[in-house]
Amino acid sequence: MEGIEKIYIKNKNELSPLFFYFYNWMKVNFGTTLIISENSSIKNSIVLELVNGQKLSLNEINCCEIIFRLSCGVKFSKLSNDNINDLNEYEGKLVEEEEFKKYLKDYLLSENKKIDDNFYETIENKMLQKGGIFFSEKLKFTDFLLFYILKKNKINVIKDKYNNLCKWYKKNDISVKEDTMNMFTNTNFIQQIIEEDLKKKKHSFIITRFPPEPNGYLHLGHAKSICLNFGLAEKFGGRTNLRFDDTNPITEEIRYIESIKNDVKWLGYNWNEHLYFASDYFDKLYKWALQLIKQGDAYVDDQSIEDIRKTRGTLKEPGINSPYRNRTVEENLKLFENMKIGKYKEGERVLRAKIDMSSGNINLRDPVLYRIMHKIHPKTQNKWVIYPMYDYAHGQSDSIEKITHSICTLEFETHRPLYDWFQEKLKIFKTRQIEFARLNVTYMVMSKRKLLTLVNEKWVNDWDDPRMPTISGMRRRGYTKEAIKDFCNKVGVAKRENMIPFELLELCVREDMDKKAIRLFAIVKPLKIIITNYDQTLENSDFYDIIALNHPKNKEMGQRKIKFEKEIYIDQDDFQEKPEENFHRLAPNRTVRLRYAFCITCNEVIKDENTKQIIELRCTYDPTTKSSHVSMDNVSNHTGPTGPTENIQKVKATIHWMGKNNSHVSEFRMYDKLFTKPNPESDGDDNIDMEMLTEQNVLNTPIDVKKEKMNNNVSIQMNNNIKSNVNTKVVDALDELDKKNEEEEEEEGGDDNSSKIGWRKFINKDSLIIYKGLVENYSKQFNVGDPIQFERVGFFTKDKDSTLTLPVFNLTVALVDNFALQKKKNELKQKELDKLKREKIANERRLKKEEKKKKELAKLNQDKKPCAD
Repeated sequence: MEGIEKIYIKNKNELSPLFFYFYNWMKVNFGTTLIISENSSIKNSIVLELVNGQKLSLNEINCCEIIFRLSCGVKFSKLSNDNINDLNEYEGKLVEEEEFKKYLKDYLLSENKKIDDNFYETIENKMLQKGGIFFSEKLKFTDFLLFYILKKNKINVIKDKYNNLCKWYKKNDISVKEDTMNMFTNTNFIQQIIEEDLKKKKHSFIITRFPPEPNGYLHLGHAKSICLNFGLAEKFGGRTNLRFDDTNPITEEIRYIESIKNDVKWLGYNWNEHLYFASDYFDKLYKWALQLIKQGDAYVDDQSIEDIRKTRGTLKEPGINSPYRNRTVEENLKLFENMKIGKYKEGERVLRAKIDMSSGNINLRDPVLYRIMHKIHPKTQNKWVIYPMYDYAHGQSDSIEKITHSICTLEFETHRPLYDWFQEKLKIFKTRQIEFARLNVTYMVMSKRKLLTLVNEKWVNDWDDPRMPTISGMRRRGYTKEAIKDFCNKVGVAKRENMIPFELLELCVREDMDKKAIRLFAIVKPLKIIITNYDQTLENSDFYDIIALNHPKNKEMGQRKIKFEKEIYIDQDDFQEKPEENFHRLAPNRTVRLRYAFCITCNEVIKDENTKQIIELRCTYDPTTKSSHVSMDNVSNHTGPTGPTENIQKVKATIHWMGKNNSHVSEFRMYDKLFTKPNPESDGDDNIDMEMLTEQNVLNTPIDVKKEKMNNNVSIQMNNNIKSNVNTKVVDALDELDKKNEEEEEEEGGDDNSSKIGWRKFINKDSLIIYKGLVENYSKQFNVGDPIQFERVGFFTKDKDSTLTLPVFNLTVALVDNFALQKKKNELKQKELDKLKREKIANERRLKKEEKKKKELAKLNQDKKPCAD
């Protein structure tokens, strides 16, 4: 679709039938399947994103017209300047068409207007006009408007007296079934290509592939590719191969292979028996390399990598032919055989394709096919000392597996001519490479080398650190596969690079966890309360038994019994000795409600004699305010009344709490964004505190529960001295030369550490803060990975570091979008400042007017005085 990148809708169910009919009308008449994605985070019902990045929010009718004009290439005819009569006639027709279009739109938008004989006669008269609006060579938007008006009013037959309208309707009527009207969302341009290929019988069975390099853990960008490849295969009844691109033994490890397989399975996909390795094809790739040499399409080059890079040219200057380019076939065959048997050192010789050193596409300037590497391969061991480059192995592996649609990210678009060149020269099964935009999310880096740097330099604990964008890290943090797949679905597939807000990912996670998570109490920063009027004689009765719901919207999750006790705990943030304005929670001589329990009033504050910090509160409870009747219909999710008897005493706040005997010590890991800048890899520099270059919150230091007080915030910090050339990934120079994958390149710098920091200075030193607090005993039954909502705190997941004595809970996502909340607060604050400013200006004007009136009155009085004789 020319001009349109993507069409977003907020909710399919909120759209009127007009848009559904337009979608099907376009598909039938123009063969155009609109690329539409649902995105609940947009404000308007429909948003058009243009290729230039501009976004348009329109009503449905105008949106349909814009889509029609852009996708169908509607253009105005060119007229000769010397033919004034033609120009005037054209302008008159244009005005007439716009007026008639408005007439039809009014019919659609008005609920009172019905189709009658006047309407039919108006349409019939328009159709009688020669060279008019209808019966032109191409359909116009007015054709759709008329089509929908008839469909909306369920008109199936036109009276014979309206002859032209009858002819038009028979020609333009299409059948739109209910099921086709509900299947239009989340279509992408790759799906369009596949649908077209199947329609033309180019393929009868769809085969895609997911080809990760086993040199690291999969991240969110890979998750999008997995969902796309496996999802398309499932949709069209095909299959997806899992193929490991194990062409570089330096960086590959068995643990990476196993982690990738686990991640794909965890997302809910299965490759069945179709698990392959590029190394499975090494023998065939070698034979094909011999074929290229024999055809005169490849040669052995003795130049060093540095010389090859220097003579490769630039975008403005052509490359220089290698002095070894014209070797004979026999000499090349012998040298290549010697490379294979290990006669040469690494970097001493390479095999290059012979294409065109003056090509405008640098990837076609005699790219390297094979390099020498005396390394042990994880799968083939020491069988080979020459290894194929990715560009050579990729397309041929696709051909061997009969891949119908080889889906890659946009950085491989300039590699596609080379991909096709190999298959044409080898005369093998031709496959098609299709590129889409890679996933970029704010406050994340997706480069494997940068992720490896984070691990090796101990900015994070490992690949599965919950702050990492890896699938294993997100799984450990508590993100579910459903949430990740929903995010990938909302993001959609585009041809243009863009940046997706991290808040959209959090929204998907929050919506998913809200359905699944059991509600419990947790006190992150405990503050002890003694109930001074607690009646010990009632302890063995059921008076202090409290019933709490496990989920306010799901009865099937059940309920639990908790006990009101003499010694309870609340969160420190729910008490202020000198309450600020708009703080309605507990304070001296103030009453609040305990969730599901009683109302309490603070009577006394106990402080530590030395530190003067608050260590205990003395409160009384009101026995008449017990929440004795819990109802699924009137329970609030976070605050407010929980039953009819709670209205006996009205209070302004409800807080959560926990009894001493119903709690145990737990660790809470409060995770935040790993970076302080939305795009940490961009050149722009924010004013970031240099302290974050040397300090961060990590988990490497163990917590001694016995030594720490329960109500202390444990913020674990350690120095992180950045060292050069330590534990960094070894990158093969030929990979640097051929792949040209900029996001995978490591920054280079001098001896000065500050020149090597780069994106590291945006690492958030507060991305992890650890608290030690209390959680309900009910939580002991949960397993690692189970979702929990600690009421008024956030959504959490039990971590694998948990022990019997110290369970650990990871903050998965906050209950609300704190970023949006802060933005809203700032907006309200700014509005208040603007209001005060306006009031000040108004007062100044009023004072000036009063002063002016006084002066005028004084002058008037002066003029009225009698003149002196």
